[in-house]
Amino acid sequence: MKKEVLLILVFSLLLIPFISADMNLRIEGTINNQTSDLWLKVKTGATGDVDVYDLKAPTPPSNYSQFASTVAGNSMSIDSWSSNPRTLNLTYHMSSAQTGTLNLSWNTDSIDSTLYLVTLKYFGNDSTYNPDNKIGDNVDMKTTSSYTTSVSGESDIYIQIHVDVPATTTQTTSSSGGGGGGGAAPSVIPIKGEDVFIGNKFMDAFVVLGSKRTRYINLFNQADTPVMVTVDLGSLGSRGILAVDSADLSFDLPGRTSKNIEVTIISPDKVRNYKGKIVLKGVARQEIEVDITVTDQNLLFDAELSVPWEYNIIGVGSDIPIHVKLTPQIENPRLDVKANYYIKDEDGNIIHEESKTFIVEGPWDDDITFQIGSKVTNPGKYYIELELEYPWPNPVGVATSRYSFEVREAAMVGGGVLGALMNYKFVLFIIGGIAFIILLLVIVIMVEHNKNIKRKIRLRR
Repeated sequence: MKKEVLLILVFSLLLIPFISADMNLRIEGTINNQTSDLWLKVKTGATGDVDVYDLKAPTPPSNYSQFASTVAGNSMSIDSWSSNPRTLNLTYHMSSAQTGTLNLSWNTDSIDSTLYLVTLKYFGNDSTYNPDNKIGDNVDMKTTSSYTTSVSGESDIYIQIHVDVPATTTQTTSSSGGGGGGGAAPSVIPIKGEDVFIGNKFMDAFVVLGSKRTRYINLFNQADTPVMVTVDLGSLGSRGILAVDSADLSFDLPGRTSKNIEVTIISPDKVRNYKGKIVLKGVARQEIEVDITVTDQNLLFDAELSVPWEYNIIGVGSDIPIHVKLTPQIENPRLDVKANYYIKDEDGNIIHEESKTFIVEGPWDDDITFQIGSKVTNPGKYYIELELEYPWPNPVGVATSRYSFEVREAAMVGGGVLGALMNYKFVLFIIGGIAFIILLLVIVIMVEHNKNIKRKIRLRR
């Protein structure tokens, strides 16, 4: 009996790290005699090929309103994936044009503010979710349980929900303008440093003449003390191509705190390629490479790579998960494309590469994990590059995107006992040692058991 209890205890301890909290947020919309609701089932630590935010939306009767979006031809409750914060683009569709008071309500008790920071933004009839067209202030969905607005002759309205996942040991900071709280530290391993970490040191975008795009600068202060941060948009800022809220140009970033800055890319009036640098000064000077292609072509994709925030810094021997988002610049496209992926070191040397061909018939998303654990054996700075050729097999256009990440030795950056414990080599050593001890105990028990059997046989004689 004692052995059974001990075995159960061991398995219980092994399972503890895999337990994570879910958020089941019910949002209800009501206008006149139409009503609908959906559940956003949010889970921390979603990785690999499964994004727990992509939930199949129920099909309501024709006389009811509906929360829905479209992902690759499927009716979904969420249509946009990003690492942290998660951006959930929702459409509230009414069966006919309505005029009256729209009330959105939700169950605030389902939000654990120590695990999630949930913000609602209302865009009215703007299906592009342009930050300049946001109506009213951001709504903290934990402290407020409803949002009410008037609708005049609209059949579709658009809502955006941001879910930040902060670490329990990490503070968050929100800017007064476009930027917001960034959430957890950019690492699944303990990290330590004296300066601000930049999530992605590349900002690539394809912009059609007369349009805008939004990108984010994700920051994390690795130090225990505040760092004064200034952001210089460089020549592209002075020309009006890049814009951020004035509050995000200079600020104090508290220790162990993350922040994201919203950058609006405004198309110039000439078709060409624009390059520049965003300079960020904290303890040291750091740069973000900016590469913007302005075009008037129809068959053009906006390709965007992203690495989940918690994997921007990984340990030696780890694989890297990424998210790929392709946005066609025309309606109802149907093109065969070829995606070439390259993982390179800081000097541009190719560490890993692979290709994939597929058909794109609308906005397209995919989660991919690259098996690089056995290839990237040295700490350092690396980046992923996507080269999208279309249409395949006779390409006439190419869209590109890049995203940087960093590899660190867990025991070195974490420091102390915790850092050593998080080091994968140390973990493997411990697992191997435990397995050896168990095997040794089994052998000893079997030998003792055989000896007992032999003694009993001798006594019977």
